[in-house]
Amino acid sequence: TNQRTLSFWRNIVLPVELITHTYRESEWVEFSFSVDEARSQAALNAQVAAKSRIPLDAELGEVMLEVVEGTEAIGVRATIETIEEIGRFQPLGVEVSVTRGATTSGH
Repeated sequence: TNQRTLSFWRNIVLPVELITHTYRESEWVEFSFSVDEARSQAALNAQVAAKSRIPLDAELGEVMLEVVEGTEAIGVRATIETIEEIGRFQPLGVEVSVTRGATTSGH
């Protein structure tokens, strides 16, 4: 529900407003899986969710899946090792010279 007051009626004291009701149809869908199918589907969902958060330029390493079973549900925790560049070389703009074991810096 969206409710707003008309701005051009601002100076007149009348109860004028627009009310918009939005309805959407929804449908309940239930799936039943065997234990092996549930583990497999949970592992796939966990990997897809984890990989969607990895930068495109990252190199994928080891993938570890941990099955977490509850009384009514089965989940999988996916851990994906990545190798990625997290820092870049940038010169500081400071000149450093070493003379007889002493360090001096100039700007």
